[in-house]
Amino acid sequence: MKEIESLKKEFKDATISIEKDFINIIHPNSKDVKKLFDINTKVKTNKIDLYGIKLFLTTKYLLGQSIARFDYFEAVVDFSNIFDYYDGESISIKACGKDYKKKCHFEIDRISEEFTEFLDQSIHWDHFSSEYFHSIKIYNFNSIYKLEIDNKEFYTKILETCCQIFFQLSSKHGLNVKLTDLSDNEKYQPEIEEADTSAIKSTVIEFENYDFDLVNYYNRAIHLPNSNFKYIAFFQVLECIFDEVYLNETIQDTRSILNSEWFSSNNSEHVQLLIKLIERFNKDQNDRSKVKLILEKYFKMNLHDEAYLVAYSDVSSILISLKLITNESELKDLQKIANFIYDIRNEYTHSNRKFPKRKETNVEALKINEHIELIRLISKTIILNYKRP
Repeated sequence: MKEIESLKKEFKDATISIEKDFINIIHPNSKDVKKLFDINTKVKTNKIDLYGIKLFLTTKYLLGQSIARFDYFEAVVDFSNIFDYYDGESISIKACGKDYKKKCHFEIDRISEEFTEFLDQSIHWDHFSSEYFHSIKIYNFNSIYKLEIDNKEFYTKILETCCQIFFQLSSKHGLNVKLTDLSDNEKYQPEIEEADTSAIKSTVIEFENYDFDLVNYYNRAIHLPNSNFKYIAFFQVLECIFDEVYLNETIQDTRSILNSEWFSSNNSEHVQLLIKLIERFNKDQNDRSKVKLILEKYFKMNLHDEAYLVAYSDVSSILISLKLITNESELKDLQKIANFIYDIRNEYTHSNRKFPKRKETNVEALKINEHIELIRLISKTIILNYKRP
């Protein structure tokens, strides 16, 4: 058949053979995945499903992780706080939003029949079945973002997009989702918890592009079990921009002096004074003061006191519960807040008994959940407000 010979030339990595009344095709990305296509022998031309064959062959498959073709991407996901039901129910986020079909959008549901064909043939666990898993499906990505699947940047960009989606689902809806890899022979034992997805009114991907590094730290932290390591993982969001924020502050101070009427570049005393100021700033600034800078810049920002206290009443409630402040107005003391979250970070990080702590902070085991929720709320707010200098 001419069509078959043409396919063999176009898809050289695939194994294509004719066996009686069907065509047997082994996928180019996995020798385990094959599909049979009927040949209609009742028609003189031996008509075949050429469209279906090409669709199968042009689908890119990453073992146990994802499939992709033009304007369609699907990847296996897992939940840290929600798992599939055994009684046939499923967590589902259906595609929705104004004109979503014309835009880049996503949904999360059971793994599609198409992806199931790939997984069930190539994953060799005992009693493996893809019906117990979910996937994220992203539509129209290539058209909207003008990026071909064969482009080296495609998988980087699509995975960054997944990361952004997961951050929004976690920060806005408490749904903690992550990509997973089924090729490592890990056997899952899902627990049963309910989730309310009714608040999700749109799955259109047109949100603000949050900083990938910060979102990545947050997403990694959210899936850890509650422990001191989870606190440290959320603190990494702040730590990631320590020097960047301080440097930006130093640049602004220096620029203001250079642009002032007072400063003269021809006056050596002026230049020396500027150098001394910068040196003093460098000497005085430490990680504790950098935390305060971050809180000023990306937590409180320019909010009026009344709005600030209302917006972050959940943070002040935790601090009052921990007996670190007596009333919500003390939330305005950013150095006090910075000292506390930094002291807890040190307590959880350092095991050296001679480490010079600012003060002895006895971390009560029962308080660790409140500590984690406090740093989570702060790190989430910083991500939402962060703008790269």
